[in-house]
Amino acid sequence: MRYRPLLILALWLFCSMAEALVKPSLQPADIAARYKVILTGAVTAIDEPGRALTITVAKTIAGIYVGTTLRLAVSAPVADKDGRKGEDLMRSIDVGEQIVAYLGKGRAGHEGEGLLYVGEGWHTINAPAVATDPAAWVWERALGDEMVGTYNGDAGQLAHMVQDQVAGTAFFPALPFTRFAAERVLGAWNVPVRGVALGDLDGDGRLDALAASASGCRVYLQAAPLVFTDATAALGLTGQAAMSVSIADADGDGRNDLLLGGTLWLRAGDRFVPSPRLPAAAATDVLVAAFLDLDGDGWADVLVSRRGGGLVAWRNPGPGTAPFTAMVAAWGLDRLEAGAGRTGFVVPGDWDGDGRTDLFYAAGKGVLLLQQSGGGFKPTKLDVDLSFRTDEEDDPLSLTGAGSFAALWQAGGCDLVVPGNSGLNLINNQDGRTLDRARSGNEVRLSRSAQIASLAEDLNMDGVVDLFTVTRRAGGRNIFHTNRGYGSYMIDDLYAQDEVMPSSVYEQGQWGVAAGDLDNDGATDLLLGGIDGKLRVLTNDVLRTRQPKDDDLWQFQVLNRTAILAIDPAPGRGVIGARVTVATADGTVVGWRRIGDGVLTGCSGAPAVRLAVRRSGQPLTVTMRWSDGVQATTTVTPAPGAVLRVPMARP
Repeated sequence: MRYRPLLILALWLFCSMAEALVKPSLQPADIAARYKVILTGAVTAIDEPGRALTITVAKTIAGIYVGTTLRLAVSAPVADKDGRKGEDLMRSIDVGEQIVAYLGKGRAGHEGEGLLYVGEGWHTINAPAVATDPAAWVWERALGDEMVGTYNGDAGQLAHMVQDQVAGTAFFPALPFTRFAAERVLGAWNVPVRGVALGDLDGDGRLDALAASASGCRVYLQAAPLVFTDATAALGLTGQAAMSVSIADADGDGRNDLLLGGTLWLRAGDRFVPSPRLPAAAATDVLVAAFLDLDGDGWADVLVSRRGGGLVAWRNPGPGTAPFTAMVAAWGLDRLEAGAGRTGFVVPGDWDGDGRTDLFYAAGKGVLLLQQSGGGFKPTKLDVDLSFRTDEEDDPLSLTGAGSFAALWQAGGCDLVVPGNSGLNLINNQDGRTLDRARSGNEVRLSRSAQIASLAEDLNMDGVVDLFTVTRRAGGRNIFHTNRGYGSYMIDDLYAQDEVMPSSVYEQGQWGVAAGDLDNDGATDLLLGGIDGKLRVLTNDVLRTRQPKDDDLWQFQVLNRTAILAIDPAPGRGVIGARVTVATADGTVVGWRRIGDGVLTGCSGAPAVRLAVRRSGQPLTVTMRWSDGVQATTTVTPAPGAVLRVPMARP
């Protein structure tokens, strides 16, 4: 295993976090195998004078435990050799906190030893008398650095993990496995590339690439697998400068149209032509412009985030020649509490799961805008401390906060990741309550400087959503966080024996990022717009490494059996904002994606879905809900390791 000592040392000094670095030999499954009994529960009573805790047992995960409570005596603080007292454990816990308890080692003479996981740390407990006596255990001390490299996240997530371990469905990788092939440079500009987009622009079934810049946009058609030709002039787009790009079927003719900055370009024959249906005012002071369904009617509306002008929107009336209608006041975007007059990136998604597009506006301290059933948006305060200030406030391009909505905490939920200038916020939606889980996410708290955008996508095709965060500085270093599941993340390049991504990409600032399956192999690739003026394609190489070998570690055996569902809806009404959900026979959601949410810094990901599922060989229900509520469902049984094409036609 090749480590990078200087980088690791720097990260340790930066974070002071003993719980960050992963030890492959010290994982929760290894710990669980050492103990006879594993319990989950919560602290229900604290007896401070008696220095004791009462834990109500929620579930016995392994072994046999008699009783419904676990009573812990709490040791008094012990003075060190200099006479200084250590932390008082009684002050480190509250009623309601989740716990996982490991009781009684399986080794002779160690039956009275145990572990307690509470908060975000491991502690020793000891039974000086009889290990089966619920009142005999003593909470002795926090282990701190002694448990470096194992799970150090949320106790409730650990409880979920150990239940899955017993059921045989847990997957918590200890080694990185993300792989991208060498970069392909499609083109170069003498200015930074800004927004980038992926979509089928010529109707041949292959994804094409589009990039925006201050010196002009370019379109590269994929004429053959991963063979691209510059078709900018042929498509009528020569000399069209823009900072943002979006792709959707805006007029319902079954062909994709373009939004370049705030100008609408409709497909007409074999070219694109500017359309007066979107007023010229939409092109004023554009930071980001995107096609989004903002009223749930299935037609691609236009949302613009303006520099110094907040969010403005135009409603698409549908097919025909009628102009788009300005909806700023009607949708409540003209209010100060909605960010009017500010500057910031905008993140679309469905925060509350009602099928409507919500927005997060990364201006000031950030505002969540929930779409209402009667139309318009309601500002909702997040109970987290956010800041989108940067170190170079006088630079008009010194921005941050281009994030993503995704299932970051558990498979069926919808959370939010937004980068700050030098940190990530992982905002967990718990039944409408908001919690910043960055502290509970192991290495997700490790980040880099001058961050601008965080793409949330499963980039190693293991069934959970990873994070790729890019910097706005030329020569700045980007960062990739593998989602290990259960709210825990690791930085691949600290542990990988080979490069996760080509160093020319990893160590080069990017402004634009779009995700899509360019080579149609089932894995999600990347299109990157560099600060150095280069447009790059990174093809995902992770599936090529999944060739079973006799000596494969268990995690690679699981990955070799993982199937991928490929859904490619035809352009048309309701695709932008559509949601694809995959569930087991009992209704358990194992994955979901929404189409059209990858706006980031003015980008547009492929209008398609690639979902890795570890439930291969089992019947799975695939549901696609178009943005206007039209729905289709099918049942599939993917073969282990297969890429299964799932046709989803609009009824």
